[in-house]
Formats: sequence, C-alpha cells, structure tokens
Amino acid sequence: MLFMHDDGTLDTVRYGRYPDSSFDVVWPRIDPDDIVIFGGYYSLDPRVRTRLFDIVKYAAERKAVIVYMPGFERDRAPRITRVMPSILENFEVASLVVTFDGDMPAIFNEDDVAAYRNHISFYCNNCINIDSKAGAIRFYNRQLTQSVESAPAANSLEWRAAALAGVIEGLIDGNVMMADMDAIDSETMLRIVESGVKRASNS
Repeated sequence: MLFMHDDGTLDTVRYGRYPDSSFDVVWPRIDPDDIVIFGGYYSLDPRVRTRLFDIVKYAAERKAVIVYMPGFERDRAPRITRVMPSILENFEVASLVVTFDGDMPAIFNEDDVAAYRNHISFYCNNCINIDSKAGAIRFYNRQLTQSVESAPAANSLEWRAAALAGVIEGLIDGNVMMADMDAIDSETMLRIVESGVKRASNS
C-alpha cells in the first residue's frame, strides 16, 4: 500500500505470504514487439523473482520490448549489495530502463546521467529518467540525449504514472520495434519524451 505525505513523499507498506504456487499461472501469449513492463520490489524479492524472471526471459526470447523500472526505494538502500546482482541482471535483459527521480541516487549514489553512463549503458542502451520534481523527462542512449521539461509536478505519484503511460504510448505510436531499440534516432527519442511530458502535464 502507498501512503502519500503532504510534501509528496511516499511510504510503502507491504504484507502477504508467498506460497510456492504464487506464480503458477498460464503465461500470456507474447509476440515479437509486444511491450512487457516489469520492476519494483517483486523483481528483486528472491521469493518471487525466480518465477517472475522466467516470464521476463521468455518475453525476451520472443523478441518483446522489455521495459525495466527499478523503482528502488530509499528505505531499502542499506540492502543494496544483496540485490545488486538482480538489478544488473534486470538491466541486461531490458530493452529500455525507466527510472524515477530518486532511483539512481538510492542504487548507485549518483544522479541519473552518471548512473546511466557508469552503470546502465554497459547492459542496456536506452534509459529514460522521469523526474517529477523538475517536471522533466530525459532519454539517454550511448550516442544521444533528449530532454523535455514542463512545470514541476504538484502530485509526483500521479505525474510519474501519467509520464510512464505517455512514454509507452510514444513507443506504440512511433511503431518502435525491438529491432529499433539499439539505434533509436534523435527524432524518435524526442517524440517519446514529448509524449510522456504531454500526458503528465495533462494529468
């Protein structure tokens, strides 16, 4: 459960049990160029990760576009060394990494630009940072950078969710295929970022 404070910060409370059959489900049909989004706590929790990552690897084998959102919470930063191998493996399978403000300082103690260059780029060519505090979305790959800014978010959770929806919409509207992910041009990057900012600004 998410609890938002007046200053826009979030507290998360999770509870539940994880029986062996938790992910014993029929996998969905995944076709080439489908978009699969995963991340957050369940992509790191060893009780869930094995089954979840099996689905992600299957999607990658099917040539889907894999979007990884670390969503790493600051209260878990002291445990970062334990989960770092899983984070790096998630980067490696991803076609696109989407981070939010606060993710990269919590994981690498670096801002998003430095974290992309020093860590993510070795595993995944494409990274989008959704910065609700600055009202900005930035798209990096090894060759190019695109950034679009709007007014800072009044409600960071809502702004982030809308920005992510806009980014995914930009991928779909731009007909970005898996084969394009290693060579996204500046114009396509800009359209994706603009789509995210437009959706967030209208939220």
